[in-house]
Amino acid sequence: MIELTARGGEYRKGLLKAARHLSPEEAAIISDLERHGMQVLQLYDVLCGGHVLVDNPGLYQDWRFKRISHERLSSHHQYIDKKQYPDIGMRGRVVREKLHGRTDQGTWVQLEKTPAEFGGKRKLLSMNDLRHLMDYLVYRFSR
Repeated sequence: MIELTARGGEYRKGLLKAARHLSPEEAAIISDLERHGMQVLQLYDVLCGGHVLVDNPGLYQDWRFKRISHERLSSHHQYIDKKQYPDIGMRGRVVREKLHGRTDQGTWVQLEKTPAEFGGKRKLLSMNDLRHLMDYLVYRFSR
């Protein structure tokens, strides 16, 4: 699916090269999304940062990989109890930064172009935080 998505060359340079190093965790997320009905054109939207809702609450726990997942702050689905269901981040070569959490009836996921470190031990914004904010502004203005 990644190879088909990258054919147009519009997503990002290096996607195919990164896909050769796809981690088992990244592959699990993409294959789970495919199993729940995602098609090639939708994968493009996901890789570009689309917010996806999946009617499967079990994916929340399935995508919490012990080795590389970390709790992360986000503004998504604020009505969910974040102490019971904290938002979970994961970095990868293809997904760059995966963020997911729970909804009332399922799991949401969003892949982000630039990882954010908000809420970490550092008090000041990092360069990645500033890039992440710029990505957000570009999204808000361009949709």
